[in-house]
Amino acid sequence: EKSRVALDAQVKLARLLSVEGGQAAEQISGLRRSQFQARLGERRASVVGSSFWREFRSDAPRDANRLMGLGSELGAAALATPYWVWIAIALAIAALLALRLAIVRLILRLTATRVPPGRLRRSLLALALVTLATATPGLVAVLITLGLNWGAPLDSDTQALMVGLVGMACFGGYIAGLGKALLSPFRSSWRLLPIPDLVSLRMRWFPLVLAIVIVLAWVGERVPVMLNASLTITIAANALVALVLGVTIGIAMLRAERMRRNALRDPETQIVPPRPFWLSLLMAATWLVFAVSFVSVLIGYVAFAGFVVKQVVWTLVVVCSGYLLSVLIEDGFTTLLTSPGKENKDGEDVKSDLASPRVRDQAAVLLSGVGRLFVLLFALVLLLAPFGEGPLELFHRADQLHNGLSIGEVQIRPGAVLQAVLVLFGSLLAVRI
Repeated sequence: EKSRVALDAQVKLARLLSVEGGQAAEQISGLRRSQFQARLGERRASVVGSSFWREFRSDAPRDANRLMGLGSELGAAALATPYWVWIAIALAIAALLALRLAIVRLILRLTATRVPPGRLRRSLLALALVTLATATPGLVAVLITLGLNWGAPLDSDTQALMVGLVGMACFGGYIAGLGKALLSPFRSSWRLLPIPDLVSLRMRWFPLVLAIVIVLAWVGERVPVMLNASLTITIAANALVALVLGVTIGIAMLRAERMRRNALRDPETQIVPPRPFWLSLLMAATWLVFAVSFVSVLIGYVAFAGFVVKQVVWTLVVVCSGYLLSVLIEDGFTTLLTSPGKENKDGEDVKSDLASPRVRDQAAVLLSGVGRLFVLLFALVLLLAPFGEGPLELFHRADQLHNGLSIGEVQIRPGAVLQAVLVLFGSLLAVRI
């Protein structure tokens, strides 16, 4: 009996040491993953090397079990929700999609009939389509999350994953809507960018595919972090994300260039504007970045490769968003403030009693320039900020606008610039009245 008690105590001590060892291994894995994300210049085992895949095979069963646990939790949550709830959610999603189509038709009709003629119609339509495309997938994700939480609330980590997924669904919808609004493949007269019809029509798939890839890439990076997966799984996920994003954008660039060359061979049917020199340099730099990213993945700098590719995607989104906002500001001030002079019976222009057309034109140019400067400052803040892990971090970056940008001893605060614009606009309005 004494030997049995001693052996039982040793077994319990061994189990306690095993638990403590597992916890220590989890902490070490988390620290290694954090250092991997922070040190972009650190080199790890190459994904094409045999040592990496040996370690990957040894860690895969434990990570697979954790992934199956997450799947089981989501499956149990889905089964715990009554079937009539899922039917109601499916009907709500169908009604939401039908309502989206009806709103698109309504926006087209109102834009064509209520908005003054000019470029403002196109920019307002693009903004409305982007807003609608952002809200629709977000609402669908909210309904699905509501269904999963109906029977019993999810675990805190899983709940955080679902909340982040809702934000990423909105971000993916924003990317798809922004690309569709700028390309406008089926309405060439409403297109903002000077893109040939053939190129725009053949590239209409790219925004949606890019949005889906970005959402899946976020899930592929966030799930290993939530499951506290091994370092090899994290490296493999980052390498896969870098390669898939690079290949997607590369295929789009090759396809667009081929369509442009085909349009140049047939100038009678397509009027192709000349390509600016800066655009050629930008495309060459993008190809160089992708080549560096691919080589970095092969030699082991996976974190750096992923950061570079995601920076290209983020720059593309910020530049397109800034372009849309700049066009909207310019068209809005030009349409609202610029007015042609009235004509008398003899056909001569008569100046307005309230303000001369020349002063209003100058005010439109000044206000649109200040507004575009504000957009440029906001875009610079977003581009220079470090990458976050999801769309929720974008709202935290807005706090940087309060501090402003320091250029030498001069500090430019966008809030002060906006206040000056409002004061100027109010003064011009008061003088006109």
